[in-house]
Amino acid sequence: MRTNLENLLSEWGGWKAGHNRTGLGYPRASAFTRMRVDGGHWHQPAVGLADDDLRRVDDAIEALHPDARVVLAAHYIWPGLVKNKADRLQLSRSSYYFRIESAHQQLSHAMGGIYARGYEPILSRHVEAMSV
Repeated sequence: MRTNLENLLSEWGGWKAGHNRTGLGYPRASAFTRMRVDGGHWHQPAVGLADDDLRRVDDAIEALHPDARVVLAAHYIWPGLVKNKADRLQLSRSSYYFRIESAHQQLSHAMGGIYARGYEPILSRHVEAMSV
């Protein structure tokens, strides 16, 4: 089961990937993707809105050590397989996953709240009651 932090980081990766493409000056989509069969056009927002948690996690990632930042960017922003990402960073797969786990721990500590353990407080109380 993915934690709340991993879900937030997945959203962050998509947000950053879209954010980085806009800086390159490329169009977001082909001119033909917005055209309907009847010849009309439809409009959608070009950029997803970033909520407060995305901005908080972005700030927390900027405060991390550069090694942790680059492995998070590799894992959540770069396309491709983990093997290729680890090779590109010149890391073994076990070292790659160790660095991601370490970065997750640092971020969960920095973010706190529902991201500290990965479960919302109400749900964690139910889980703890079930395990006793």
